[in-house]
Amino acid sequence: MEMISLPGSVNPENIERIKEKISKCLKNSSDEVTLFICSPGGVLSCAIHFYEWVRTEKIPLTTIAAGEVASAALIVLLAGRKRKATSHSWFCIHKGGGLKWDYGSKLLRILAPTRYKERVEWIKIMEQKAEEIILTETKISPEKLHHALRTYYIFDAYEAEKLGFIEEVITPA
Repeated sequence: MEMISLPGSVNPENIERIKEKISKCLKNSSDEVTLFICSPGGVLSCAIHFYEWVRTEKIPLTTIAAGEVASAALIVLLAGRKRKATSHSWFCIHKGGGLKWDYGSKLLRILAPTRYKERVEWIKIMEQKAEEIILTETKISPEKLHHALRTYYIFDAYEAEKLGFIEEVITPA
């Protein structure tokens, strides 16, 4: 069994680095790969890409939450066939923030309203895919998920186990 980690943001560079490491482990005849995750989240489309890659390629991946696993990092966690969390881990679900009301998005709305609308639609599609993954891979009800998305829902490893995000809480010896 090989072990690798995702420390930091879910972004194109980190996801490609992890994919390369996983591919290398599997080429070196490792029968299983374990990915430790401690991440505040990041780019949702990158997380969905990783999830789909792991599932399409039938990669024998175990994911372990080791600290903060929030936002897009939850989708990375759900890519694992086996999912665990250390007892001090915590998780966060929230509505995507891919188009914040900052100067850049206001300027985009004024100068390129069509591109702004396209971006809004793209974000909606990614959020729908993330919701589908969460509902498919966990025991969380649609009602509870939609409530969590309307708030900034934070929960611990034991609730993550109850909701089906993980199968096991790992406690220190």
